[in-house]
Amino acid sequence: MSQDGTTRRVVRALRQVGLYERARQVRRGVARLEVTERSISMIARVSPTGAAALDWLQPSKHSSWGGPMNGQAGRQRLIRELVRIVDVAAVVETGTYRGTTTEFLWHLTGRPVFSVESERRSFEYAKRRFARNESVQLSLSDSRIFLQRLVDNDEVPKKTVLFYLDAHWGADLPLRDELVIIAQHWSDPIIVIDDFAVPGDPGYGFDDYGEGRSLTLDYLPPNAIEDMVVLFPSLPSRLETGARRGCAVLVERTRELDLSSLSLRHATVT
Repeated sequence: MSQDGTTRRVVRALRQVGLYERARQVRRGVARLEVTERSISMIARVSPTGAAALDWLQPSKHSSWGGPMNGQAGRQRLIRELVRIVDVAAVVETGTYRGTTTEFLWHLTGRPVFSVESERRSFEYAKRRFARNESVQLSLSDSRIFLQRLVDNDEVPKKTVLFYLDAHWGADLPLRDELVIIAQHWSDPIIVIDDFAVPGDPGYGFDDYGEGRSLTLDYLPPNAIEDMVVLFPSLPSRLETGARRGCAVLVERTRELDLSSLSLRHATVT
């Protein structure tokens, strides 16, 4: 969208939330489009697209969470090594947010990327980021519905696809359902789960939403992973950078030997 189009949309959103003086200033060019995060959040209630337009004008938001994969150099290195060994046919990501990791995965693999975001403001931001990139296909949807649509899409590869699962946030926790859908419809998937507990290394953070809702080994659905092996980063959290969030890598047992040179280990710590 042109700057004039963006301005009109933001002015309209400012008026809708009662910021009339700010709207007049922006329309006349007296004030810049940038406003406080509080104001943007107010705008997002009535115009997620307008809020995303303001987000886009702030360079600090172009690399959210400190960079790809929570700004974690060790995680980035691990995924680079994985992709070097496994020739993935495509990438499927749940939880686009602003597209920082999405962009990293596309540059790294050179393969089509299918990504879903459930929150409108973040989705609109990511749309701006990839407006000229036909290799990155974004969807605004629940991740489970999104995966089912990919199942029915013959253009989406169904073998050796890299899945980066990061849609777990708040009350809704779709991870179990995501894993079941993937296990039923894709062969030889390479699954990376963000925000997962790393056994034996409490320095890695993970999502915990209460009893039975913590991203740990006990949370994984047995029927979906019975033919898979679950691996964890062998890099100690004290040597990781960024947010130091844990992860798990799930692959079919027949694929485990191929990944033996990677910085991965089993749950048991010796």
